[in-house]
Amino acid sequence: MAVEPSEMLGNPQLEDRARKLSSNIRCLVCQNENIDSSDSEFAKDIRLFIRDQLVEGHSDREIEKFLVSKYGTYILFKPIFAGYNIFL
Repeated sequence: MAVEPSEMLGNPQLEDRARKLSSNIRCLVCQNENIDSSDSEFAKDIRLFIRDQLVEGHSDREIEKFLVSKYGTYILFKPIFAGYNIFL
């Protein structure tokens, strides 16, 4: 795992949510790895962003929605079903 101990949250419930979110977020540098498995700086930045957002009280859905708005649906390994991606 690429997650460094210094990145981990002290709250086990929040850390569990961060791991679940990270498993569905694609590293845009590595492309075939999720951000939990990637050692890239991009992946580390997104892991830290997710943890910061969780600590601030944002929902998993809000975090995913923000990442999709910034990077597009390609960032999700399992994109949310929508009319435009029905054929994927």
